Amino acid sequence: MTVRAVVDHTPLSRRALEYRFTTLLGRTMTILRVRMTRVADLLMSTDWTLPRIAEHLGFPHSEYMGVAFKRHTGMSPGEYRGHVSGRSVG
Repeated sequence: MTVRAVVDHTPLSRRALEYRFTTLLGRTMTILRVRMTRVADLLMSTDWTLPRIAEHLGFPHSEYMGVAFKRHTGMSPGEYRGHVSGRSVG
């Protein structure tokens, strides 16, 4: 899901939708943050491969998801899975 997709399903402009979202929830639309939280959840609760997680969450490629996840968390998906679960990475 993208902000554009949300805007396309409302009668509001992007600016108006973002204003309402911020007014009601006190923060901007955070679709990427929600997706990254979901990636983290799946990394910890499943043994799914990165391509399977990416497909499940609608990323075009697992590499794109990995780059976005590292930018968001500071760790690659593999590092995150190993670090949080206590498993050694490498």
